[in-house]
Amino acid sequence: NAHKRQFSAFVAYDAGGCTTPVCKDIYHQYGFVVGCQVQPLSVAKYMGREQTNWQCRAGEDNCKAPIWYSLPGACPAKGIPNGAINPNSVDLDVDQYKSPECTKRMPGGLCKAGVTEPTGAPDCTYTYEDAGEIFLDELVGLQDYNQFWN
Repeated sequence: NAHKRQFSAFVAYDAGGCTTPVCKDIYHQYGFVVGCQVQPLSVAKYMGREQTNWQCRAGEDNCKAPIWYSLPGACPAKGIPNGAINPNSVDLDVDQYKSPECTKRMPGGLCKAGVTEPTGAPDCTYTYEDAGEIFLDELVGLQDYNQFWN
C-alpha cells in the first residue's frame, strides 16, 4: 500500500474508458486501485446503512452520504468512441475497442477468476459478485424507456 489509504481518488469512466487526465499517472504509480468519492445528497438521493462521511456532525443525514466508486477494468485508456455509442442499445461491447496488447499491458484491478479476496497486487485490487439486476420500471414505475432516455 504505497499511499497508506484504502482507496485512491475517484476517476471518471465514460463508455468504458477513463476520462480523468491523471488516470495513467495514478495507475502507473499505484497499480489499478479502486477510487471513491463521497457525493452530496443533492446529487444522489440515497443513504448508506453505515457512516460513510466524517465531514459532518453526528446524526446528520450527510454522515451516511452515498459513495461513487471507480473500478479500473482492463485497458482503461480505451473506451467506446462517441460515434459508436447507441443510447438505446442493450448490448454495447466495451471490450471490442480494446486491443489484446492494451489489455495485457494494462490488465486492470479485477482479480482473476477464483480469487475471492483482493491481494493488493497492482492487478488484483477488487473482486465482485453478481447481485442480480433490477429494472428502473420496477424501482420507480417507468413505463416508456424511449420517452425516458430521449
